[in-house]
Amino acid sequence: MCPVALYFDENKYEGEYETSILKYLEGAIESWDFENEIESSPEDLYELIKQFCASLMTASTNLSETESLYELFTRTKRQVRACDDYDGPDFNEIIEMQLAKEAISMIASGASNLWDIFVALCCIRDIEINNISMHYLQRVLRCYIWGMYPEATILCRSVIETAIDDTVSDSSCEAIFGERKSPYPGFKGSLYTLNEKIIVLKKDGGVPGEIVDHFDTIKWRGNKSVHCGLVLNKEEVKKTIIHTAKVLVILSNLNN
Repeated sequence: MCPVALYFDENKYEGEYETSILKYLEGAIESWDFENEIESSPEDLYELIKQFCASLMTASTNLSETESLYELFTRTKRQVRACDDYDGPDFNEIIEMQLAKEAISMIASGASNLWDIFVALCCIRDIEINNISMHYLQRVLRCYIWGMYPEATILCRSVIETAIDDTVSDSSCEAIFGERKSPYPGFKGSLYTLNEKIIVLKKDGGVPGEIVDHFDTIKWRGNKSVHCGLVLNKEEVKKTIIHTAKVLVILSNLNN
């Protein structure tokens, strides 16, 4: 069907915009549905709102549950409009209550996880790293506290990749891997990979073998978590964070 048959051009005329025929039809259908909606009691409406909010919470962690979410929201919203007697919590208030319950259920494990990374926090208290690495490191710690272990593992790789740029320059890499041209004008990133920069560190000999091994392990775990769905247990993630902290200490010392 020709689009012209369905839509008016949205040309401005005397301060107003013309509206598409489809929008007119949608508005008419919504009005008809609203007028024919069976009015719910305040108690039933409260349960319906809770049902929608629970479905929304589920959909946020299971995307396969989103299919009927919009229809449920539309039906619930119409019944709210049709019920003059409802004065209970609105959608947002119920969602806030459900999020609060979820957060409260995680407080005990969150406190335990915070103590887990106490060693890492002690290691990095005096280090000097760039703002990007510091931002990633802060996200690592928050992810671990709240039980987001795969995310913490992936971000540990981001920490060392951004931190190593201050220690291993492109000119150092060029001496081993040869000169590389910028991929496009104005490119500001490094022309060499994290793996290549780790090789430079190994050849320079200024980094203890144990720390080089930490580099390799952090990189490998981060890569596998992103590309292969690697899921480490909590203890492995904690060690990854502590090793990341030790790597940052060495890099910081090399830069001073």
